Amino acid sequence: MKCRLLIPAFAVAALGCADNAPTEGTDDIAEPPALSVSAPQRAAMLMQGTMDASPVSIAGQACHPDDFITELVVNGVDMAVSGAQRCEAFELSQESRWGMSVISGRVEAESGPPGYLAQSYLRSPNYFAPATAPDPDAQVEHALFVQLNQEAIDDGNRQDIDDMATLLWLATSGIDLGELIDPSTPIAQESGWDIYMTGLSHEQPTLSLLAIDGGLHFVYVIRNLDIPLVFDCTCTFPCTCWMAGGDGTGSAHIAAVDTESDIMLSLDAGGSPNATFVNTVTQISNLDITADQAFLDFLLSIIVAFIIDGLVADLEAELSQMMTVEAAPLIEDAIASFRLPESVALPGSDLNLAVESGLSWLDFATGYGQLGLQVQVVPPALGHAAGQGAIRAGGEPPSFDAAYALGAGLKDDLLNQFLWAAWQTGTFDLSEVAIGQGVTISTFAHLPPVVMPGQSGDQIEVGIGDLQIDATVDPNLIQGAGGLSQPVEAQLYVSALATLSLAVDAGTGGLTVIDPTVETWVQVTAAEGVPDPQAAATPVMALAEPLLPYLLGELFTALPFPELDLSGIEGVPPGTTLRASFGSIDRQGRYHRLTGSLEQGGGN
Repeated sequence: MKCRLLIPAFAVAALGCADNAPTEGTDDIAEPPALSVSAPQRAAMLMQGTMDASPVSIAGQACHPDDFITELVVNGVDMAVSGAQRCEAFELSQESRWGMSVISGRVEAESGPPGYLAQSYLRSPNYFAPATAPDPDAQVEHALFVQLNQEAIDDGNRQDIDDMATLLWLATSGIDLGELIDPSTPIAQESGWDIYMTGLSHEQPTLSLLAIDGGLHFVYVIRNLDIPLVFDCTCTFPCTCWMAGGDGTGSAHIAAVDTESDIMLSLDAGGSPNATFVNTVTQISNLDITADQAFLDFLLSIIVAFIIDGLVADLEAELSQMMTVEAAPLIEDAIASFRLPESVALPGSDLNLAVESGLSWLDFATGYGQLGLQVQVVPPALGHAAGQGAIRAGGEPPSFDAAYALGAGLKDDLLNQFLWAAWQTGTFDLSEVAIGQGVTISTFAHLPPVVMPGQSGDQIEVGIGDLQIDATVDPNLIQGAGGLSQPVEAQLYVSALATLSLAVDAGTGGLTVIDPTVETWVQVTAAEGVPDPQAAATPVMALAEPLLPYLLGELFTALPFPELDLSGIEGVPPGTTLRASFGSIDRQGRYHRLTGSLEQGGGN
């Protein structure tokens, strides 16, 4: 980890920019000059510029109560000074990145230690609304964008629940076409015989789904339908049927009943999914009817006509009812359940953030289906006075290929709104926490953390600007302050930039932080009695700096992913879920792109 300790001035009260000569006299502790910025203000959230680097005007002054200012550097630029004034004003332009920028500086006077500056601001052309209730202006569009490839739609395996087709198959495989048969009512009467179908048995149905433009192609096949036949001679001897041979038996066999349909999928104006079966066709294949007695063969054509005209129509009606009553609602419920949990527990506290989520995009095409989730993370109250909500970047969803079952895009805007809401609840505001032997700190975050694209590869950068730290430090830990009898009360402003990558935890399936490095800028505004202010910051930052990646890791781990509860499906053990299992993660645009598969979870 790299740390820049920019130790500026103690507060200089009400200094003017008069040109009179320095006053004579010496103090026990030489005071450094003060370096301050008046525009933009500390912790400003500027709405200006573009998504690219944009200029921001910076104005401020450097002052010393007694000595002339001799050297002034702001953002690495040497500022012109007269060498004959106690106050020197400066102006310059900074090419600020989207997100957080740091203004740093160093000033020297004729005597005493130098003063330093570290101050931050956010800049973006857009912010979300600072809402504590559902608000269209605070909703992140395509916050989570998922692509289901054919394997997640139907992998052809019904032994585990890891695709849409298996869900549908479980819900519909209990169909019993035997209920269509009334063994007490003849299907036909001819030449004294009443002909009965006394039952209907068949194999368990098979089901397949194929992604097509606008929805899914549905194939439902019932094989090996066997129907026992009874020929009951009802006339009184001597009649035709008795003369021919009397009662008899037979059977009808249908190799398969094949129903195909297109399931058209759409969202209504309220974001609710609709599944509509269209272009439904039912066909039977290889109908074979036999009589056990040859004298009954002439009746078989009557049975064929009944099966073709009557039984097939009944089968079509039964399957249509199944599709309308069972299959369509299941598909709608499964798609509608693609949402985040209604709340997220913040680590290390009993506070929760409310989560409003719902579908805003649904599109199926050949080989895949895409779902987009609109999300708003809502804090219970605004703990920080902020004219802006979370910083907003926008960005197009990532692209996916067919090499994996499932792809998901996690938008930076969602991460930033989550961090903003956590900031509003005081997640980054600590009270008198002992972070090490002899060092106790309280913190107040003047700005929310901001996720920004990294400079290389799949990295991101998380900026935390103007974190105020009020520290109580054992003087023996501060170089040159060991003679003090009381703990040193120091106040620091810290701006930090954490460079890191997100990975998927193999055990939990959640996000985790890897390879973090932290660069910090520190401004000391008070450290009474310390001969060397820079030394007062050293023990504080040595302990505080490692806390940043740890806290970010805890927060990212708390981010949930959608999970489908399957307990309501017949035959599925209670607590069974369908969830995403991600194996890889990379960056594309303003998204993290995760790839993996669906897997069954929970259950007994």
